[in-house]
Amino acid sequence: MNGACHANQPRNGDPMTNAFGSVPALRGKATHEPRPEAVDGEPRLAHSRPASPAVITVVIVEDHLLVAESLAVALNANNDITVVAIARTCVMALDAVERHRPDVLLLDQILPDGRGTDVLPGLLASCPSMKALLVTARDRDDLLARAVRAGAATVIGKNRQASELIGAVRALAAGEAVITPDDIRRLIPGPRDQHLKAGDDLTTREREVLTMLLNGGNTAGIAVALTITTTSVRHDVTAIMAKLGVHSRREAILIAVRTDVLENP
Repeated sequence: MNGACHANQPRNGDPMTNAFGSVPALRGKATHEPRPEAVDGEPRLAHSRPASPAVITVVIVEDHLLVAESLAVALNANNDITVVAIARTCVMALDAVERHRPDVLLLDQILPDGRGTDVLPGLLASCPSMKALLVTARDRDDLLARAVRAGAATVIGKNRQASELIGAVRALAAGEAVITPDDIRRLIPGPRDQHLKAGDDLTTREREVLTMLLNGGNTAGIAVALTITTTSVRHDVTAIMAKLGVHSRREAILIAVRTDVLENP
């Protein structure tokens, strides 16, 4: 495994081609700033200069283009932080980390080919000096515990302000702890939570709704089948996504397919 990455020089005016297709380059701090690489198919080295010791290098793993680009823009607006790669799957994340050996990893929990907490130990093994933050739409106690066990410093909710994320990135790069007293409290399991997994707290009707979603049902069809209103179905779907720690119906279905959520009422 290579311990260093020799970056190619960028060609002026080239558009950034990333894991989501060809899109305009992210605006950096100046026209000569490095553009983040995105890993797709046959990965390429990032178009970047060798980072100085004072610059914090970051890899973002996020399969939603708007979220990934927004994170990169927010981070690249700071002179001491540069995003060197964007990846959208677990496989691409492994390649990006091995190639760039970043200081900090921002990792989404739900990815097309797996969960962030499942791939994180392998990512840290390939780059032991790297620090990781799990970035998620649902900051749940059980997810925080899984993330810390996997090696993450903490969990940052996508509803948090950019300044909090930037502060956490800087603190991690400086070797400081970012876990808060509230995080520590949440990590101490209560009697009810000691064996609780994501989805264990789904109600009977939420399980029925999730089963119908898995079988291709839509809101109107589920409402007719369960003799409830479409508004009730939407409320149930929202509750399902919150309890599974995901932010779309597609991700809830992926969780149902890959786990035993529906087999343990």
